[in-house]
Amino acid sequence: MKSILYIIVLVISFTSCSTQNAFTHFKLSKKEENSLLNLQNIKITSKENVDGIFSAIFLNKIDSKRFYEYEYFYIYTYLKDKKDTINFLLNEKVPLQIEELEADNRFSNLSAINNKWYSYYLVIFSKQEGDLKLELIRNNTSSTLLTYKKKSD
Repeated sequence: MKSILYIIVLVISFTSCSTQNAFTHFKLSKKEENSLLNLQNIKITSKENVDGIFSAIFLNKIDSKRFYEYEYFYIYTYLKDKKDTINFLLNEKVPLQIEELEADNRFSNLSAINNKWYSYYLVIFSKQEGDLKLELIRNNTSSTLLTYKKKSD
């Protein structure tokens, strides 16, 4: 009898937590929550040095009614060497459009980063099938890759 009581208590304990997630205790809108789930960051490195940061948000997953015709990314980068040149590829295809943005822009609310030393971009690619491999090419040689799954598992 005692073991049944323990099992019932355990089941109730675990099921009461199932409605909560990592964002439950934060006051985030659904849009802010989605942007955090679709934000990816990676360090830009050469040898043992960190040369910058590459961050991207896949906007199609944030607002599919507004961003559906193409593949849209809000990208922000920080590079230690301001002389570095960067380009973007999606599944080895060049973007249709790159719009450089100010630090305070229409997508600033999607991330906690809003610094003047970062570079901000809206990058638009043609529609792609399957997983998306977003690549940052620095100085026409080194590259950094982020992968986005288009379908939710």
